[in-house]
Amino acid sequence: MKIKTDFVTNSSSTAYVVLIPNAFYAEEHELEKEYQGVVIEHEAEPNETLYKEIPECIELLKEGESLTYEYDRGIFYTVLGVCENHNFLIATLDMNGERDTYMQGVKEEQIEKILTHNIDLMSMFKMLQRGNTDVDAKDK
Repeated sequence: MKIKTDFVTNSSSTAYVVLIPNAFYAEEHELEKEYQGVVIEHEAEPNETLYKEIPECIELLKEGESLTYEYDRGIFYTVLGVCENHNFLIATLDMNGERDTYMQGVKEEQIEKILTHNIDLMSMFKMLQRGNTDVDAKDK
């Protein structure tokens, strides 16, 4: 398995793990600036509900949910760009086409367990996808 440690946008399928602090709030001007760059770079269709949907997606990621590329290309890459700009991107994994490109959020209460146990990236992704906050022996 190939592990990437930098920002990847053209992989066949990539999983991103993001930890967005509960207190984080993205300003509208930041979202607009990031979105404009995404529309040009990724040839995304403009989305009129941008300022409602992006904050909703950020909140879902804070709750440990995931966001797929297929949801909306412009929104996905805007949220990913915001996460990268604020250093919220904590892991990137090339999925070798095993599934769609997606972002997995981490709840603040999960991060200590992830950091204090020696968990490999694939096990971490599986644990997060299950919504599990407990780390057991089989995840190590």
